[in-house]
Amino acid sequence: MKTVINNTQGVVSFIEGNGFEIEGKEYHEAAFDQRWDDLYAYIDQGTGPAQLTYEAYRNTGFYMRFFRHNQDDAIFMTYQLPHMWDVGTAVYPHMHYIAMASGSGNVVFDYAYSWVNVHSVLPAANGWISGSVSASLNPSHQYQQSALTFGEMLPDGNHESSIIVFKVERRGSTNASDTYSASKDHGTAAANVGVLFFDLHYQKIKAGTVTQFPEGP
Repeated sequence: MKTVINNTQGVVSFIEGNGFEIEGKEYHEAAFDQRWDDLYAYIDQGTGPAQLTYEAYRNTGFYMRFFRHNQDDAIFMTYQLPHMWDVGTAVYPHMHYIAMASGSGNVVFDYAYSWVNVHSVLPAANGWISGSVSASLNPSHQYQQSALTFGEMLPDGNHESSIIVFKVERRGSTNASDTYSASKDHGTAAANVGVLFFDLHYQKIKAGTVTQFPEGP
């Protein structure tokens, strides 16, 4: 017997078939359908000249990392898609940041990423997808928490527990398009974009998978 619940027919039972559907979804999927969630990244950063500046935010004693406008800074992160993910739907990474200077200009970030499944090869650079995003800043943005999206990442044969490796760079000293060069009024003057965190929006469809390794260990 199959039972169906929807707004048109109410509760209907059929002799043929089996299962329990709510508004066209299996009962275990219906509660999660079209629901978004945040996925936070595991983050590393560049070394030497590419290392972000780590110092206090204003007079709070709260330390955070800052991109400088006069050097090329890099940050790296890894996301592992949850077992709740609606496989096949796009995911949307973004950065939460704070503009620190009372000035105007464009801040530009280059990025590159690759998906990798268990038992698959993480490709060399020519197998990654790359792009660039920017934000136009002015004095009204100073100290505001803002979000900058890197667009959508479309899966290609990926599944629950697939991993995204993601690189973000601000080429402050070599990209002429990055014109946000106003100084921060405390700490390191050139460190004028603070990073709170990176996360990724994804759509969930279920509570999890019925197997520990969806595509095999």
